[in-house]
Parts: sequence; C-alpha cells; structure tokens
Amino acid sequence: MLSANNRLKKSSQFNLVYKKGVHLRGYCGKLIILKRLDEDPYRIGIVTSSKLGKAHVRNKIRRQIRSIFHKNSNLIPQISDIIYLVWNGKATYSQFEKDIKYLLIMYKNKSR
Repeated sequence: MLSANNRLKKSSQFNLVYKKGVHLRGYCGKLIILKRLDEDPYRIGIVTSSKLGKAHVRNKIRRQIRSIFHKNSNLIPQISDIIYLVWNGKATYSQFEKDIKYLLIMYKNKSR
C-alpha cells in the first residue's frame, strides 16, 4: 500500500495539480500529472464521485487503484503529484490496471 507520505491530502494540493498539471484521458478515468521542483517522493490522489456507487464501492475502487500504483511504482515519475479521476465504476481491476499503465507510459513518452 501507499504510505501517508505518498498521498495528496489537502484541497490546495489537488487544486494546484488540476490547474497546472498535464491531463491525459483514458477509458476508465483521467490521469493528471504535475512535476514538482522539490525532492519529495511522488504523491497520489484518487477521486471517486458519489455517482459511482455507495461508500463501500468507492472505497474498494480506491484500494484497488492504490494497489495498482504501488505495484507499478517504477512507471511513476518520481518527483510529481498525480491525480487519478475515476469515471467507470463498473471496470474491473485488470481494466483499471491496463488503463493506468497505458496513461503512465503515454505521459513518459510525451514528456521526452
């Protein structure tokens, strides 16, 4: 799992990433990445709308996505803030994983 140091917590952090980050659209959601100047490790925030279902459904989706980011930490730009905005609450774990990997690789290729 992601440690507390690797999570976006404050709304000001989320707002900064929304405004200045690079937006990439996928099948299951949207990835927004903002490179930072400090040396702290990457931080991740996951946004799930109440339209996706009840709280236990949204929490399950968040746990799955955190697990995917932890498993694929080698693809994540190390000094960055990342938001994953979930659109498709009916997607499976493998669909989320495929989507997130695709978006991270697309960002890596785009930023070269």
